[in-house]
Amino acid sequence: MSTVVIPYTPRPLWRDTIHPALTRYRFAVLVCHRRFGKTVGTVNEMLKKGDTQRAQGTCLCLRCAVPQSGQACGVGVSEILYESYPRAHGE
Repeated sequence: MSTVVIPYTPRPLWRDTIHPALTRYRFAVLVCHRRFGKTVGTVNEMLKKGDTQRAQGTCLCLRCAVPQSGQACGVGVSEILYESYPRAHGE
């Protein structure tokens, strides 16, 4: 299996508690203040799982729930494109 490298440095709480829990459990609910880094952390977690599954040759369906569809288009999609561009273009 190949190593997945993501150019992302998580905050200490994400690194020590949240990312390991998201790897261990199938579902998670995060209730955090507005500048906690929820979008960046969850997008990078989804990209990590997608890259890991692709390296293993399996398929993975990832979903994220947001209160309004405009929020997903305005924040989440732009974050996914920003974070995934280097991997998609071999940079």
